[in-house]
Amino acid sequence: MRLSSFATCTAEIALAAGMEHVALEPSLAFAEKAGASGNLVCRGQSLTCEAAELRMVLIESAKIQVLSCFIYPKAAIALPLYAMELVQLGAKPIVAVLDAVAPAGDSSLSFATSMFTHAHRSVADLENANDPPAWFQDCRSGHDFFVRPNRPEDLRRMGLLHLRLVSDYLLALPISGARDQPAAVAFEDFSRHYKDHHAVNSPGLPLMEKSFGSVWTAHFMQQYFFR
Repeated sequence: MRLSSFATCTAEIALAAGMEHVALEPSLAFAEKAGASGNLVCRGQSLTCEAAELRMVLIESAKIQVLSCFIYPKAAIALPLYAMELVQLGAKPIVAVLDAVAPAGDSSLSFATSMFTHAHRSVADLENANDPPAWFQDCRSGHDFFVRPNRPEDLRRMGLLHLRLVSDYLLALPISGARDQPAAVAFEDFSRHYKDHHAVNSPGLPLMEKSFGSVWTAHFMQQYFFR
């Protein structure tokens, strides 16, 4: 199974919802490192509309596949921040993480809770793992998925669930309410902290720094993916 299929479908859903591709710096859109077991490729994508921006990165080689996707709503739009990551090494699924987060008391939390409650029912046999890293526990919502799939088919199901959640999220954009000014400021501060937390704790940092260098990785993380 190639995670690139989920990247392609995510972009197609975003385009169907009215988002448009954002032109990235060439080095952010595509980077490649030759290795003994083949080339490691990193592809970045950004799609945007008036209400939100979707950012996605796919890192893949013959042995490694990592797909990460974030949807950042504008602060005035009463929707949560959406986050997803799928990881596979060779044919072995490693982890699937899906979440939708917002500050405590934010008006978007009811939408996030409802969306993820239904999602959990769809894959009720896939239980959350009991070994999430401490940095993730510090920022998870409580209705999130942190699943360590036993089979490739289970990782596929989590990828399909991601596509459904992205569709549900983008369907809600045109009809979502608005945050008042204090709530928008609180959400903006929350999002900034969430992005900064991920930028320094992302599990992919060692791989990216080893493959593409610390300067490129810092630029990718800070000026694009978690900007």
